[in-house]
Amino acid sequence: MINVGVLGTGMIAQLLADQCQLITEIHLVGVYDMLNVENARAYAIKNNIFNVYETYGDMLADPKIDTIYTGIPNSLHYAYAKQALQAKKQVIIEKPFASNLREFDDLIKTAKTNHTKIVEVTRVLTLPNYQIIKNNLDKIGNISLVMICTCQYSRKYNAYLAGQLPNVFSAEFSGGALMDLGVYGVHFIADLFGESDSLVYTAKQLPNTIDVSGVLNLKYPDFVATLVQSKNSFTDYYVIIQGDKGTIKVDDIVSKCKRVSLITKESNQLISIEQKYDNFYYSLIDILSVLKDDKKYQQSTEHSRLVMTMLDKARASANIVFDADKK
Repeated sequence: MINVGVLGTGMIAQLLADQCQLITEIHLVGVYDMLNVENARAYAIKNNIFNVYETYGDMLADPKIDTIYTGIPNSLHYAYAKQALQAKKQVIIEKPFASNLREFDDLIKTAKTNHTKIVEVTRVLTLPNYQIIKNNLDKIGNISLVMICTCQYSRKYNAYLAGQLPNVFSAEFSGGALMDLGVYGVHFIADLFGESDSLVYTAKQLPNTIDVSGVLNLKYPDFVATLVQSKNSFTDYYVIIQGDKGTIKVDDIVSKCKRVSLITKESNQLISIEQKYDNFYYSLIDILSVLKDDKKYQQSTEHSRLVMTMLDKARASANIVFDADKK
């Protein structure tokens, strides 16, 4: 059992509460909203949470809480997670883990110093159908090409066009299509194939350098991979892994992988199973085991660091600069 303090009350925090109704090992103890205590009270009432805190310090000081969940904008992950780790709380941190590798390394160091742990919600690697993809890779032979498309027109883009600057398009909040959507594909690629020999991100950028869309090209010794992500256009989601003996095709967003087919010259076979739960549910179940197992925690940390390294390199190649990079 972990006793969680929820940081933030937005859409993702509500999804957490919904999934935790299905998981008896996670108990939501309290909530803090940095913008408005009334938001926290409304969230608490809706989700039968007894404790509402007026300051973050109050939540960290509550001995009933052993874990903090960070459902807040990207750039705020680092500071709030570090405070939680220094208070010797475990941290469940949303993707992307941090704004950059420097922040990531400092959080891991802080966790180690304070004898606690911090784990990222990836949403991809814990899916049952993702495991099916891994188990069937050998059936498509030598891989030559991987393509992932994650294009989703953001309702926030209309606000940007109207003269506003939503967090997702802000350098202050470490926004952009790569960090918001492309990160799922990077998790997928990094876990299946490791670090690429080289990578280049070509993006359509705002004056503040933030990417609204872009193409990430990765070169491996024997194949290439292309990740397309967009916040200002849309098309069908897909994942395609092509080999010389067949193809694995996902007719869905990479973070859900609901429908997976194995295609050869002889057949086109649906190999996916019905995933009964939301992708967040599977992530939370896995995080529970990672927090209990030092070996799994080390593996989780190494994977998240690789993803952060790849994101940093991609941004550098496109000259995407966050405010956090200047600190």
